[in-house]
Amino acid sequence: MKLQKGLATVEFAAVAAAFMLITLGAIELSRALYTWNTLDAVVQRAVRMAAVCPMNHADIKPIAMFGQSGDTTGIIPDFTMANLQLDYLDENYQSVNTLPETVYVRASIVNYQIDLAIPFISNSIFTSPDFSATIPAESLGWTPSNDGTAATYTC
Repeated sequence: MKLQKGLATVEFAAVAAAFMLITLGAIELSRALYTWNTLDAVVQRAVRMAAVCPMNHADIKPIAMFGQSGDTTGIIPDFTMANLQLDYLDENYQSVNTLPETVYVRASIVNYQIDLAIPFISNSIFTSPDFSATIPAESLGWTPSNDGTAATYTC
């Protein structure tokens, strides 16, 4: 019986370590999937906002990032407006800067790194996969007046 003393403590330590490793791994995987899904939603919101708002309107990126007008950070850690790129494209998918030539709008996530706390892996920072969406440009914020004399640009 003396040889068995403390064996339960050793068994508990082994089982608890494995259980904690699996639990924390599942939490980090869930956080990575949440980040992935949020980046996809940000791209979809940004491209939709860019298609109906004036070109390069200041509110497109903050609203796409689930924020308010004037916000500079997103809903996920370390995600900023610099990570969200908007492109206005012509019929050949070449970048343009003028309204008459714009046929498509593209939103992309660029240079965003996901920091995961993976056990036994040092420096577990991963660059996010490419997220982008392209849709036809719609009004781009242009609303003709009822009398045909002037137009307004609204978002």
